[in-house]
Amino acid sequence: MLLYALLGILRYAPMSGYDLEQFISISITHFWNAKLSQIYRTLKKMEEDGLVVSEMQEQDGARSKRVYTITEAGIREFESWHTQIETELDEIKQPFLVRTFFMGTQDKDKIQQQMQVWQSLHEQHLNMFENVLPQNIERVKREHGIHPPQRDTFFWWTTLRFGILYEQMVLQWLAEMQQTIDQFDE
Repeated sequence: MLLYALLGILRYAPMSGYDLEQFISISITHFWNAKLSQIYRTLKKMEEDGLVVSEMQEQDGARSKRVYTITEAGIREFESWHTQIETELDEIKQPFLVRTFFMGTQDKDKIQQQMQVWQSLHEQHLNMFENVLPQNIERVKREHGIHPPQRDTFFWWTTLRFGILYEQMVLQWLAEMQQTIDQFDE
């Protein structure tokens, strides 16, 4: 999936591996993330496969950087993947739900403590989605000189909306859990 994320981003503008990592960290990290080492490994393979080309660019007062540009083959690969209709749901793995499934053996205070920690973490994520990421979307456009079509921008925002709704749902679930747990007898 990282390959397609990188191809999709490079459709907007040529970027270095570091630029790609920064773009990911302020735009799609709420649903897909990657370490810089993964990005560079993937870019190397993409270049070997002819999906991108790179060139060294000199920078005033700084080290030169390798900048990657998507090729016609890369565009075709992206479009081939992107136009396929998904016919299966993504596999969902939620480690906190595995932990929750077996919480019946824990004492009430320990369960409530865990629920409060999760609540705090999800409140932080919700705050990020509502307050930080909207600014980041505009920052991505400004810092990378990207002017995506209005339809692209709509879909950027709709993925952010998914994150907001997801966090609100988890917080509602946690509140319901805490109310029920409050009623447990020890």
